Amino acid sequence: MAGLKFTVAAPVAAHPLRADIALFVGFVTSRRGAVSNRPVEVDSWEVFDDRFAWDQRSAQPNGGDSADTYLGAAVRAFFDAGGRKCWVVAAGDPWPLQGRRDSERQYDLLPRDHQFSTLDRESWRGIAHVLGLPEVSFLCLPDLPDLFAIPPPAPRPAPPPTSPELFVECGSRLPTPPGLRRLAFAAPRCDRDGFQRWATFVARVGRFLSAHGREVQLVAAVPQPVDQPAARAAQWDTIEFFAAAREQTPPPLLKVGAAFVQLAYPWARLRNGARIPEALEPPDGLLAGVLANNALVRGTFQSAAGTRLPAVVSVTPELGRNELERIVPATDPEMRALLDRVSLIGPGPGGIELLSDVTTDGDEAYRPANVNRLVSAIVRAARLAGELHVFDNNGEELWGRLRDSIGGFLTDLWHDGALEGVSVDEAFTVKCDRSTMTQNDLDAGRVLVTIQFTASAPITEINVVLSMDEGGQVSRWSAGRKEAA
Repeated sequence: MAGLKFTVAAPVAAHPLRADIALFVGFVTSRRGAVSNRPVEVDSWEVFDDRFAWDQRSAQPNGGDSADTYLGAAVRAFFDAGGRKCWVVAAGDPWPLQGRRDSERQYDLLPRDHQFSTLDRESWRGIAHVLGLPEVSFLCLPDLPDLFAIPPPAPRPAPPPTSPELFVECGSRLPTPPGLRRLAFAAPRCDRDGFQRWATFVARVGRFLSAHGREVQLVAAVPQPVDQPAARAAQWDTIEFFAAAREQTPPPLLKVGAAFVQLAYPWARLRNGARIPEALEPPDGLLAGVLANNALVRGTFQSAAGTRLPAVVSVTPELGRNELERIVPATDPEMRALLDRVSLIGPGPGGIELLSDVTTDGDEAYRPANVNRLVSAIVRAARLAGELHVFDNNGEELWGRLRDSIGGFLTDLWHDGALEGVSVDEAFTVKCDRSTMTQNDLDAGRVLVTIQFTASAPITEINVVLSMDEGGQVSRWSAGRKEAA
């Protein structure tokens, strides 16, 4: 059309305080344009499909039929649930469905401590890439339950599909009905030893995030147990372990900063299901998509509990009311039901929905996952403020700028309903002066900011102390809570 011109606009940069971006780390073969063990930016399912051979996992060690990868299924569930952007790290090629599980491959997901340096990007592998992705809020490891599962039983040939009788010309060859050669594989399941190894690794990831990724939350699928009473008991033991109070003495061997861990269960069959064993998908990708969409539409500080999941056809196992309300003992004085320990998917008044949105923290103030996401958003805002003023002299002028910057962000949160209080003064306080720092802090170039706020969800006041060093790195110095008056 005459006079009509089209201009390709440059992509809009992500907002620095965006809280919906996920990082997926798992096993998938690169199709083209993607480099193994390097983060790949993905803003649509089509981009992922173009870059990764997610649908080419061998069924048998010697080849044969192919299936979808759990990483591919999780990324698709993420976008179908409303996620808009993620990063993907291919930690290596997937093993065959019928192949042997090698637990040593866990170090492809997160190397041993001595195998990487936080300062050397070339040493980063798998999860360690979160060090260079400050915009990431969620971490998913879709292959984890399969990695620690028992060896799968021999597959059974699926029965041939039925079809009406047809008259055909002599000599004509009927096409092979679709799915005739597809083998029926069992979904991965863990025994007691598998649960312990899974729990050990999840605890290690939690410690890594506590030290290096305070703004990131691990969303992990609880493995399915084998159909044995001992294994089912191990599953409950694993949940109880993560629910242990942080004050327990002596601390458990697998102690984890559980505010960084959000467990999802049970597994789901989706309408747009993947070609995976039993069509059962671990729910971590689905939950990450729900949380991402919730952050974009309602605010990350809002609980996602009650969100309808129209893409879910069914869940396995189906948890009855007795199981949902089953008390999970913890070392703290309060007894909590499974709904308060694990983010569960199940039937609700309007269909299948997210029944709970919780972390596994033993501290009641941090157990609601939206509270932990709120704290992460505040830490991110403080980090950005620190980066803006990293070259400023440590003194009254810098302290005032930090108070104004962080206070402005908290005021916006209060207007959005994230903080409780009839006024800004009641909702929060920000301190950054000589009362928050010692002379040793000043000599070391360290700035300490104390933030007190009351989240809308709990009835407690949360106290967070943030530390900014000379390099502008912001970390949580300490945290606590006290009963609100």
